[in-house]
Amino acid sequence: MGWTHSLIEDDCYGSRITDSRAWLKACSEIEDGKHFVLQYEETLLPLSWINRNGVMVIEALGQDYRSVAGPLKEGPDFPKVRLQDFPLTADLIDLRRFPKKYLKFIHPAGAIRIVRKDISHYSRELKNSPEALLKSLSTNARGTLRQANNRVAKDFADKGLKFDKLKLDGENWDESWRQMSTIADHSWQGKSNVSVFKRKKMRSFLFNLMNNGMRLTFYQCLLGNEIIAVTLCAINSNNLLIYLQEYNENFTKYRPGHLLNNYIFNDAALNGINWIDYGVGSGPHKDFWRFNPTDLYRLMIPLTMKGALAVAKQCLRWYAGGFARKKSKAE
Repeated sequence: MGWTHSLIEDDCYGSRITDSRAWLKACSEIEDGKHFVLQYEETLLPLSWINRNGVMVIEALGQDYRSVAGPLKEGPDFPKVRLQDFPLTADLIDLRRFPKKYLKFIHPAGAIRIVRKDISHYSRELKNSPEALLKSLSTNARGTLRQANNRVAKDFADKGLKFDKLKLDGENWDESWRQMSTIADHSWQGKSNVSVFKRKKMRSFLFNLMNNGMRLTFYQCLLGNEIIAVTLCAINSNNLLIYLQEYNENFTKYRPGHLLNNYIFNDAALNGINWIDYGVGSGPHKDFWRFNPTDLYRLMIPLTMKGALAVAKQCLRWYAGGFARKKSKAE
């Protein structure tokens, strides 16, 4: 038996993997191009066929919205994918956020392959009690949490620190989004105009994700009635993905992001969650909580002269970017 393929709309994967189905449906509804799934027994490889500036590209579906855009429900023996397994012809195969161990199985015969580190993905096992979670942190991290709680208690004893969580559904979505989005007026993301709350396409994606069956929950940290930190989490089986996180910079010295994370992780552990996915991209807050990085890669395989030119241009951009960074450091 070889690879088969179906359109996302055909619901080829049935009801066996409902959470992954929600991701794929939401990505398909928000992204351009023609979307399809390669399937080999229990292994699914969701892909998109898109015209990118005149170049026909096969890329990983949802690679801008999924932490890891590789196979779903993959086994240890991920079968080889050859050119004839793709249902549509293309100039270029361009897969991002892809686990390195599966790259060698994407193998059109005789093709030139360019593999480059793309980004790091962070995750960790969740300890089954607040005490165990705290013990897993460094001495400095435990001290920071203690100092933050003491500082809040000293400066805001009259208001009090509160935490809350709200499971999203079709009825409370608009009001909840409006309420939480006020944080963007005071977060560094909002001030830099990169806040999820200010991106209409991202809001549509998250709404579609919820509408297709994914469990989404807003967590918030409040001082009195003022929201000082917000996190949106997606729950996939026994895994919790931290999808967006912003805090009010006016309260930075109280470490609102750390305090809210502590509440989220403890709440998740008490509710049977055993794995936390912190998404992609590095940051000191991920090191603080002892999240482990895994490198994800980009694979580019030109299939035509047009695809080869697109790859050459990308390599020139990488070279120019690297040269500029070296020059900046030297200065």
